[in-house]
Amino acid sequence: MSTPPQLFDRRARAQRRDRAWRAGLFSEAAYLHDEAISTMIDRLSVVTRAFPDAALFGAADGRYRAAFEGRFGIERLRAFETAPAMARACGAEAGDLDPTPLLESSADLIVAGLELHTIDDPVGALIQARRALRPDGLFIGCLFGGDSLWELREALTAAEAEVSGGLRPRVAPMTDIRSAGALLPQAVAAEQTADEQPVRPQRPTR
Repeated sequence: MSTPPQLFDRRARAQRRDRAWRAGLFSEAAYLHDEAISTMIDRLSVVTRAFPDAALFGAADGRYRAAFEGRFGIERLRAFETAPAMARACGAEAGDLDPTPLLESSADLIVAGLELHTIDDPVGALIQARRALRPDGLFIGCLFGGDSLWELREALTAAEAEVSGGLRPRVAPMTDIRSAGALLPQAVAAEQTADEQPVRPQRPTR
């Protein structure tokens, strides 16, 4: 089995998340997390079954736990976060989707809050999530994809071409909705649904 290329420095990502949170900058982009939370809650609101054992990845500053805890029949919620300081502040455990800290068939619901696009092997992470779910379990997640940050991509490309005459990848690759839909059957059993929702950027509050 081939090893996926390493695209992300997990330690650096965790440090940056903590640094942004300590400096009070995390809240400036929190509207994106709020959009993800709102979207996932909207999708879950049409599900009639309960999810007693739930796991949440990408706990951030605690807003995901606050939104999901006590809803949808959740009795036990384990929250995971890769950034140590934020994890301690919101009472989350250290952990990521890949490798998953969950035991096989231990969860009824797995929530991934803006995490899948930062993983080297998202398909492998989904396969692990499927194994951690009980037979009638549900996985739901949000990620950046498609044309996200296209203005930044174009600006960096133009600047680097002008200054150095060459190009380097400065923004992580992102999948589009069609590719995401094609990948899901490889990793997730039973029914799958993929959709997209444009979000307009907001100006910083300060």
